[in-house]
Amino acid sequence: MCWKTTIEERCKSCDDLLRTGFKLDKCAEYEEKGTCENGIRQLSQRVEDECKKCRELREEQERMAALNALRKTGK
Repeated sequence: MCWKTTIEERCKSCDDLLRTGFKLDKCAEYEEKGTCENGIRQLSQRVEDECKKCRELREEQERMAALNALRKTGK
């Protein structure tokens, strides 16, 4: 998920939440702009609570991990 990534890869919402020490209950993007899909804290590690940006990033990271695993087993 987003929170495991580096600051360069993390979406703004998760980065904002990490800086608060997990004290927010709602996604920072939702609080700021109302653009998060459901406004629930993204760092709960529950896939159903992710905003669109975090879901896209997680899915991309999972695809890359799968590709890397395939490359390693293919050697």
